[in-house]
Amino acid sequence: MQDHTADSIKSLEGFDIAWVEEAQTISKRSLDLLIPTIRKDGSELWFTWNPVFSDDPVEELFNSRQDAVCVHVNYRDNPFCPQVMLDEAEIQKQNDYEAYNHIWLETVLAQQNNRSLTASGKFENLRLT
Repeated sequence: MQDHTADSIKSLEGFDIAWVEEAQTISKRSLDLLIPTIRKDGSELWFTWNPVFSDDPVEELFNSRQDAVCVHVNYRDNPFCPQVMLDEAEIQKQNDYEAYNHIWLETVLAQQNNRSLTASGKFENLRLT
């Protein structure tokens, strides 16, 4: 579905599974169009994402549905994770625990409407005056 726009997926028919990769970037509008499009009995929607904000549409979708199954995995669940990555995670954990939680354990950063990424890699509120 890479070549489709949010509007063009409405005309798809007969699909029984959709997989949205990097779903942290999908808009609410795209989700609102996709969900009724994948409508065959027994159909499935799969989402893989790296959490950014708790108010991202995919986060809100999974938090609002009783029928959603969410499996959280990170580098510790990978039996083939090389030692160099384990070492990098430990360095990040020691140097910036908040960043470690987000980058390596995939926790959300914040729930805020006005944000910007600072040079240090941390999000801050924007004050619009």
